Amino acid sequence: MDLQLGSGIDGVEATRRISGTGVHQRATVKIHLGRIYDKLGVDTRAVAVAKEQRLLP
Repeated sequence: MDLQLGSGIDGVEATRRISGTGVHQRATVKIHLGRIYDKLGVDTRAVAVAKEQRLLP
């Protein structure tokens, strides 16, 4: 599964696609996404996309 930040789907749909159907799997994906956002210095997927596209400093 290859999902990119700017793929046009919302965070809920991206999490569902990555994790499958299990509740625990969705929680795991959310934890990992949170850690990625922390490393990028952002709080949301939208800000990560904007930062990737160099719209934010």
